[in-house]
Amino acid sequence: MAIRYLIPIWLCWFAFTVATSADVAAAEEAPKTGPVLKFDYSEDGFDRIAIEDFMYFIPLCANTPVVLSQSPDHTLQVRLLPLQQEDGPDHFSLTVDFEITGAGYLNYAIDQSGFIERRKDRLAAGQSLRRLLDFIRYEGPGKGRFEVSGEITEAGPLANDLRLVFDVSRGESPVRIGLRDVHMEAGEVQSANEMVAHIRSLSFSRSETRPRMDVRVASVNRKDAADNVFQNLKGRVLGRVVGLVLDPLPIGQVGHDAMISMGQALVDRAPSFTFPVADNLTVEE
Repeated sequence: MAIRYLIPIWLCWFAFTVATSADVAAAEEAPKTGPVLKFDYSEDGFDRIAIEDFMYFIPLCANTPVVLSQSPDHTLQVRLLPLQQEDGPDHFSLTVDFEITGAGYLNYAIDQSGFIERRKDRLAAGQSLRRLLDFIRYEGPGKGRFEVSGEITEAGPLANDLRLVFDVSRGESPVRIGLRDVHMEAGEVQSANEMVAHIRSLSFSRSETRPRMDVRVASVNRKDAADNVFQNLKGRVLGRVVGLVLDPLPIGQVGHDAMISMGQALVDRAPSFTFPVADNLTVEE
């Protein structure tokens, strides 16, 4: 009797082991993904999105390691409002306003040490590296807009350009970036001309032969400048100048393609968009 029941039990255990191993292997082979943004095109607008999911394109665009930290009181969320689209005979434009509510900040520290190390010979020869991106920081509530434009093809609308505007109301942009120059002095790498710029918009274009992000700034101040009316006015004037001459920033191909694809997802009224995973991102606990 014992032998008659032993065989089925053994077979069940073997089948369970094989199935479990197959599930583990499938899970290991499954591609990793980043956050999923869910879209709702009803008149009520979209559900709220965690801002760290909304801003996930930042580490994707970075060509260096990125460390994300946030304030203890962080409650920031993003809500996309109903979209508007205008179609012409051969082109279209789409806009989606968004509002960010809550408190706190997110800070993305950009680790440029590897980039600098690979250019030490240039620094030793007396050259400098100008306007390296030091950090990107989002703080407090705000209002912005997605602007997507493209062409009408035989297959349908094709998104070619995406612009992310952060100061729709022409107030102070809640997005800031840190910039610095790097040179070598007495054999040591030194930082200079550290500046903080309030971002007006970030733009991505399918037509770029090399992946780049166009950055428009609203104001620029020295990192150690006092926060007063005079410095803010001076920063806005300087921002107009820098906005005209600031070269587009080289970015990762994955991040560039992700932003164009997200624009296409909005054009196609896709129910969601999934970011690829950012392997260079570390989140501080």
